Amino acid sequence: MDLRNPKYDPLNGFNGKTSLRGRRIPNFSGKLTSLRYLNISYASFEGEIPPAHGNLSNLNYLDLKNYVNGGYSKNLNWLSHLSSLKYLNLGGVHLSNTGVSWLHDVNMLPSLLELHLSNCQINENQLPLSLHALNFTSLLVLDISGNFINAAFPSWFFNFTNLRKLDASFNYFGDFRPFPVEFANLKFFEDLGFSMNSLQGQIPKVIGTLCSLRMLDLSSNSLDSGLEEVLKGFSNCTKYRLESLDLSNNMVEGELPAALRMLENLKELDLTSNQFSGPIPQSIASLSSLETLDISSNYLNESIPESLGELSHVVHLDLSWNFWEGSITEAHFRTLKNLIQSTLSPAEEVLPLGYGFNLKLRFSGPFPLLSANVLLNFESNLFSGPIPSNFGKLMPELRELYLSENQLNGIIPASTCNITNLTILTLRTNQLSGEFPEAWSLWSNILVIDVGYNNLSGHILISMGVPSSLAILKLNNNNFGGIFPCLIFENCTNMESIDLGSIQFTGNQPSMMPEELFILRLRSNFFSGHIPQYLCRLSMLHVLDLGDNNFSGTIPKCLKEMYSLVEGFSNVSYYDSYFEQHTLMSKGTELTYNTTVFYNLEGEIPEEVSSLIGLEFVSLTSLSHLNLSYNNLAGRIPSSTQLTTLNDSSIYEGNSLLCGVPLATMCWEDITPAGRNGKGDKDEDDYGKLGLYGSSVLGFIIGFWGVCGTLLVKNS
Repeated sequence: MDLRNPKYDPLNGFNGKTSLRGRRIPNFSGKLTSLRYLNISYASFEGEIPPAHGNLSNLNYLDLKNYVNGGYSKNLNWLSHLSSLKYLNLGGVHLSNTGVSWLHDVNMLPSLLELHLSNCQINENQLPLSLHALNFTSLLVLDISGNFINAAFPSWFFNFTNLRKLDASFNYFGDFRPFPVEFANLKFFEDLGFSMNSLQGQIPKVIGTLCSLRMLDLSSNSLDSGLEEVLKGFSNCTKYRLESLDLSNNMVEGELPAALRMLENLKELDLTSNQFSGPIPQSIASLSSLETLDISSNYLNESIPESLGELSHVVHLDLSWNFWEGSITEAHFRTLKNLIQSTLSPAEEVLPLGYGFNLKLRFSGPFPLLSANVLLNFESNLFSGPIPSNFGKLMPELRELYLSENQLNGIIPASTCNITNLTILTLRTNQLSGEFPEAWSLWSNILVIDVGYNNLSGHILISMGVPSSLAILKLNNNNFGGIFPCLIFENCTNMESIDLGSIQFTGNQPSMMPEELFILRLRSNFFSGHIPQYLCRLSMLHVLDLGDNNFSGTIPKCLKEMYSLVEGFSNVSYYDSYFEQHTLMSKGTELTYNTTVFYNLEGEIPEEVSSLIGLEFVSLTSLSHLNLSYNNLAGRIPSSTQLTTLNDSSIYEGNSLLCGVPLATMCWEDITPAGRNGKGDKDEDDYGKLGLYGSSVLGFIIGFWGVCGTLLVKNS
């Protein structure tokens, strides 16, 4: 019976909902007494494993892997009835409440060949140091990974003399404890997974006695030496069987030993992120079966030997982040016909705000002629000369090409347009010249084109077309000219980023922009006319830079309809190894940014601008930035929560008719009537005195005649 989740992909996880999620295993499963095979892995059942499974006495195979979201067992007593069981997978079942009884129950399975207990929350208190008798000595495969057991290996473990495979990764078996020499008793050992176990010091010498070993994973520990001693141990073996060696993410020092040549069956060698130094030994060519070589992020130096090119079966090659020097030639790649991915980058790091270090130890010389490849990353080196004119014929299956930050010159070969599966092309920051290939529309799968910071020239004609698959186009900082076709992006519905900054395009800015656009940069051109209202329909737009052009007219009042600017939506464009970056020149300093807005405008600053709370630099976590300097804007600067935080008057300079905070120029309506007349205070005082005197005289007259008039009437 197979109740596995049919929508579970081992590589990608669940790719859909399952009707079994959250339900308990049905009780009827315990009544299928003739059942030999039961697999409900990844079905997402919940609750306790029914003890009724003990009725399945004919069962040979039981897989409950990833019985998560509350899957547990109070005890495994029911297992003792499954005497025919050969395969048991309880991966993900919580066994923390079973105490040591889980082991005694498993020990009742004499036919068991494979036992998988990964991520079962077993702790060191559930691992007894001794057993009265070990009954499942036929065990071939044991997986106890991901339990974080902090204990020494119990003595009974080494009675599994038939064991072929052990995965003990993600535990603490090596935490300040010596690696058990008793492993030498496991003569048939083929696969040892011991990553993330806090191993320290030398690589255990006993490993060199395991002549049947095919896979060895000691990655992500704190090992610092001993590779050569282990290799010497292997020299006593009649045949070297090791096929995969992973020592990545340790601290192993010293040079790469020439004794590596004895591992004639080695297919995978991963030594990344250690402290190896010195050169690659010439004997590397003896590893004729090698398919993957990763020695990145070390301190290796000197030149790369040409013997590397004799590894004809290599598919993945990563030599990046070392201290190489010298040149790379065709000889280094002469027989690498199967190469899919190659990475040769320098040991260099540049931090986001310009701090960092440049070791300038890079490959130089002509660009090497290569054979078939799928991914080629030669970024940030000192390769010079032209790209071979027949580049497209040499690498017709290429999908990703990274040649940015070199010293390449000449033209972009027209033959590159014949690489029909190309998805990423980045040639940024070289010395390339000439026109951009007219047949670029043949790249039907292209996602990224970045040729910024070169000397490319010529016109971009609408007849050239733009591949409809394109997501990122960066032509910035080149010598293109002429009128840019307004409707060239009409069919580019997948476009996310356009950078045409610092070129010499003229005419109106492009129209019919893709509505899903995140980034639009047209800075430093000769575009003219009004800023079109259609920009407000680009609801996903997060970076808008129209500075240093000849635009005129008013700022559109519909700005607040630009959802991403108003809500502060953020998007970082990256495809595989390509990460998009943007810069803004502010007061002579180049800063990383993700939004700026508008230059060369007139009229009032609309209140709607104050709603753009997404205007901020990615490198400045609290400072927002809006530069409206040197336009013909007039009127009061809007007083709002957003704009009042920008108290730098320089961002408004060059607009003589603007007024209000933070400028020193006050608006006319803010000036009091008194302030509009220099005699205000004096006149007000004079008027007060005149009123006092007048009222006093009038009161005297009325009072005098009131009294005297009464007397005269009486006398008469």
